[in-house]
Amino acid sequence: MKQLFPLFFIEIKQLAVLDYLSKWSQKKRQAESQGKKGRAAFVPSTQLHQVMSFLEKIPADILAHISYKSHAYSPALMHIEAYIKDNPLQVKEHLCFLQCIYVSLAEPNGVAGVAAVRHDEPTLDQQVIQYL
Repeated sequence: MKQLFPLFFIEIKQLAVLDYLSKWSQKKRQAESQGKKGRAAFVPSTQLHQVMSFLEKIPADILAHISYKSHAYSPALMHIEAYIKDNPLQVKEHLCFLQCIYVSLAEPNGVAGVAAVRHDEPTLDQQVIQYL
């Protein structure tokens, strides 16, 4: 148990840092774009560009799993949905995880929707999740 707590704490800290960087970049982008009028293409400052490119390099499925482990279920759903939208061929691999997120959010319609999309026979664990 002692070994799990530091890992969980590190994941929460990582999520907090990533969340802060995301919010900072949104505010900075708004501040930089307000001064410009017209239809000219937005060119971010060097600092903003570096932060935005760093955030774009982090795969959305990794962010989803970190969010889920940190009990941030809504962001986990947002990230996994973004990942599935960008990688539609990998939907099948993430159905169980998506269903777990819906269970954690107490969304029975989401759980039922994932169960309906699944083409293979669900495992016993997945059947239990479906009826929680």
